[in-house]
Parts: sequence; C-alpha cells; structure tokens
Amino acid sequence: MFGLKGNYNFLLINFLIQL
Repeated sequence: MFGLKGNYNFLLINFLIQL
C-alpha cells in the first residue's frame, strides 16, 4: 500500500458508499 495517510480517507469513503 502507498499513501496510507492520504488513501485512508478515500478508502473509508469508498467503503461507506459500497455499503
């Protein structure tokens, strides 16, 4: 993984949208 700090928010938003 790369840019964990910056990608963390993006992944979180994507996860919520998938729900």
